[in-house]
Amino acid sequence: MQNKLNQNQIEKINERFHDHPLLVACRQAFECYEAEMQRLLFAPEEIFLEAAIILNKLLTEPEGAEQYVKGLWNVLKVKIRRWEPEAPQEDVNKISSAILYVVAAVLCQHHHHFYNDELKDMVLGIAKKNISTDHDEEERVILELSRCADGLLEWFSDYCESSERLSDEILEAIANEKPKGGKLRVAKNNGENPDKPSKPRETMTFMRKPEVTEGHLKLLFMKLAQDGWISGNEADFKALFSGKRDEDCIVTWMGKYGKSTLVELFNRFVQTGLVIIPVGYSLSSILEGHFKDQNGQWLIGLNKGDAPNKKALPLIVEYVKLLQLKPDRLLS
Repeated sequence: MQNKLNQNQIEKINERFHDHPLLVACRQAFECYEAEMQRLLFAPEEIFLEAAIILNKLLTEPEGAEQYVKGLWNVLKVKIRRWEPEAPQEDVNKISSAILYVVAAVLCQHHHHFYNDELKDMVLGIAKKNISTDHDEEERVILELSRCADGLLEWFSDYCESSERLSDEILEAIANEKPKGGKLRVAKNNGENPDKPSKPRETMTFMRKPEVTEGHLKLLFMKLAQDGWISGNEADFKALFSGKRDEDCIVTWMGKYGKSTLVELFNRFVQTGLVIIPVGYSLSSILEGHFKDQNGQWLIGLNKGDAPNKKALPLIVEYVKLLQLKPDRLLS
C-alpha cells in the first residue's frame, strides 16, 4: 500500500497530467466537497491516483471485478484513515465518495464487454449510500462530472485498448523511475540563466476562509516583519490571500531560516483549512510567483521538498495560532 503523497509528489502529478481528462474530473468532484470538509484531507491529484488504481484493477482483473467493488468502500476508508487517523469520519466519507463518483463517471461513459450496467450501478450506489448528503448535493456532483463526459469517453475508449496503465505512469512520475525501454528524463537547461524561473511567473494568489479577516493578516504581517522573516508592505502581503491574480503583489523573503521554511510556513497555513490553494495551482508555484530574495531575485526550487529549519518550527506554530485567533481577541 503506497504512502500518502507529499506536496512535491502532488506537484509532479499536476505538472505531468495537468489536463488529463481523469484529473479534470477529479478536480470537479473535489470542488463539490471542498468547502464542506472540516479539514482538507486530500488533493485532487490524490483522488486521481486512487481512481486510476481502481480502474486499473477493474481493467486487468475483470473476473473478480464485482467482488472487488463490493469491498471498495472499506478499502478506501481504511486507507484514508491510516493516512489521517484524526480526520472527522464525515470527511473520510466525502473523500471516499468523491473517488467512487469519479470511477462511476468513467464506467458510465464506456460500454466495455465486462463493464456491465450492474457493475456501474454498484459503484455509484456505494458512493451514494455511504455519505450523509442531501439530494441537491448529490445531483451537483453528478452534474459537474457530466461536464467531463466527452473527455472521459475519448480517453477511456483508447485506454481500454492500450497496454499502458495510468496508475503505473502516475507512480513512475512521483518516484522519478526510468520509463520502460528508455532513459531517465532529465530537464534541459537550454542555456537559460539558472537564477531565473524556467516558466512564466505565476500571479495567482491564495484563497482564505471568511474567518481570516484583514485584522488577522495585518497582525500576521507585523509579526513576520518584526521577527525578520519578511520585508515589504502590508498591502502586498494581504493581497497574497486575495484569491485573485495579482502581478503587483511582491513580498521579500529575508531568508533567516532558508526558503524551505517559507514552504513549511504556508503548508501549515493550508493545513488549518483557513488558507486554500486554488484548484489547478500548487503551493510552490504561488510562492515563487510572489516572493523574492534580498537581492531582488525570484525564489525558485520551492518544490524540492527540502526539510525546514528545525529552529523555525516553534515560531511557525505561533504564527499559525495568530491566524486562528478569534476576531474579538485581535484587539486584546
